Amino acid sequence: MTVWVGGKVGDSIKDLPIDIIIYDPGNNIKGKHGKTFEEVVELMDIMPTLLDCAGIEIPNTVDGYSLKDLIEDEGNTKWRECIHGEHAYGEDSNHYITNGKHKYIWFSQTGKEQYFDLEKDPHELKDLINEEDYQENINHFRELLISELEGREEGYTDGEKLIVGRKPVDSLRHILD
Repeated sequence: MTVWVGGKVGDSIKDLPIDIIIYDPGNNIKGKHGKTFEEVVELMDIMPTLLDCAGIEIPNTVDGYSLKDLIEDEGNTKWRECIHGEHAYGEDSNHYITNGKHKYIWFSQTGKEQYFDLEKDPHELKDLINEEDYQENINHFRELLISELEGREEGYTDGEKLIVGRKPVDSLRHILD
């Protein structure tokens, strides 16, 4: 997802169809206006950004990050490498990891994997999972997903590999704890 301060937005990928535009008419955010950032952001980043811009402390229970530091530091701020998403659709249940340029999908009930180069194929038409040139990236994204799923109540991973056939939990208890 692209963050664009004070200007138009460009193309966006299928999974992240809305670029975030931050309008700052009072110039309260330092940094170069009209700049595009390539870091992936999520809806959960909106609330901490608004709190930060208003000078309100961000509670430590908030999962998202303020975009203010990213903008003011003009992209030098350490940011998340990727985002994780999931869909519970019975046999088609899946988890994905994307950095906005590449996307790895793992179908938790069948073990099927897919990998897409979103820069070359934004509509995800050519699955590259078996392409030799992409195996290093695929392994990296698989490891990112294993790390993301570690400790989940469904038992999708043992920390080393993904485990197929674990029943998705519709309402994850760890969120409510």
